[in-house]
Amino acid sequence: MNNIIFSTEILTEFELGDISKKVVRAIVISPIETKDLVEKEIMGRSSKEYVLNALSNYETTLVESDESLLDAVKPYLKDEDYTIILYADTPLIRPSEIADALEYAISKNTDFCKLPRGAIVKTSAVKLNKIELSCEANFLNKQNFFYIFNLATLSQAREKMRQNILMELSSKVELEALSTCYIDSLVEIKKGTCIGANCVLRGATVIGENCVIGDNSIIENCKIGNNCEIKSSYLKDVDIKNDTKVSPFTVKEKK
Repeated sequence: MNNIIFSTEILTEFELGDISKKVVRAIVISPIETKDLVEKEIMGRSSKEYVLNALSNYETTLVESDESLLDAVKPYLKDEDYTIILYADTPLIRPSEIADALEYAISKNTDFCKLPRGAIVKTSAVKLNKIELSCEANFLNKQNFFYIFNLATLSQAREKMRQNILMELSSKVELEALSTCYIDSLVEIKKGTCIGANCVLRGATVIGENCVIGDNSIIENCKIGNNCEIKSSYLKDVDIKNDTKVSPFTVKEKK
């Protein structure tokens, strides 16, 4: 790897051919040294789960290893054209960035395309130990390849993920006090709903259309119907039917 020279050229137009005919697999490396960290919860999922979810369009193998990137994946390579290699400690990575990097690597016909944390490789070149053409996908947002290696970076990843979730929700949901809410990545909120200040929404919660979730509400693993109003209440593992009004300070929990 020390002899690889990376090109910083960025393509403005891809001459891709038929990418759909390429066989692509993915390998996720979970570093043994930080195994406990990549399995800790970050806004509803672990870092490892976020990375695997971002690769849901590809057949994926999870590998635990502290070896170098190529040494870690060589035993798991098959006959695919390209292999995407990512680490399990980058929870902010997005599927769109993986797709963009893959298109870039294929368009360059590269043997090794370096990512901020990982790589896309031509499988045959790695199996034959013959990497001749290399490049770097330096057009990617390196912040989304932010990786966890200690408790401080785990805490930073949680805050970054919280902000990302709230920003994505703000396009369809009214959030009265964006900075005060805690909403897990598993939570689904449908259009027209308003979320008040200091709300905590956790787990596999689904909130229907045109609901009002009042300030200081805590909702966990609940299904809330359409047109519901919930005021400063605690709900856990319960279903609320359409057009229901829940009085302030209500506590409902499935026994």
